[in-house]
Amino acid sequence: MNQKNGDETQSLQRLKRVSDGIFMLAMTLMVLQFDLPNVEAEMSTREIKEFLIAQLPALYIYLGTFILIAFYWFSNLQQFTHYKKTDTVHLWLNLLSLMFVVLIPYTKDFINVYSLNPYVQIFYSINLFLVGLFSSLSWCYASRNNSLIDPNLEKKESVKIGIKRLIEPLVSLFSTIISLINPTYWKWSFSLFFLCP
Repeated sequence: MNQKNGDETQSLQRLKRVSDGIFMLAMTLMVLQFDLPNVEAEMSTREIKEFLIAQLPALYIYLGTFILIAFYWFSNLQQFTHYKKTDTVHLWLNLLSLMFVVLIPYTKDFINVYSLNPYVQIFYSINLFLVGLFSSLSWCYASRNNSLIDPNLEKKESVKIGIKRLIEPLVSLFSTIISLINPTYWKWSFSLFFLCP
């Protein structure tokens, strides 16, 4: 293995570690949005029950967003099984995708407060769109002429992976349209992530 290939392989391993760390951070940061009871005030059983019930909408959004981030991480993990090396453009496309992964907990916090506001929903959807877009562009760039992926990966399989990569940004765009039509149904549009093979 020559020096250049060794550097590209080492850079790929570093990118994978950074990716895993950022996904882990994004998943962890989401728990910070939950309210804690006032520990100085003595709460009755009824007050504790009411407090916990008041946390349910935030818990629902947390679970949904955690699953979405896990979906992105799993897709990212699958892509990395086919990458054999990287280069500067590929690194930047991945880093741009990760930049918007880190933003997911922030946009989710807005959804917690203004869940039916179409502008907040669109902000969240566009964030997810950008995660998926740069992830998809990363795969397209890497698989072009099998330049950065396993040369033994069949073209048909490579195209199939590329099409799957488009699901994320397309569902996010669809959710933006749903938000403009009826914000009440916006959150259900993300179930399409899991209906697609």
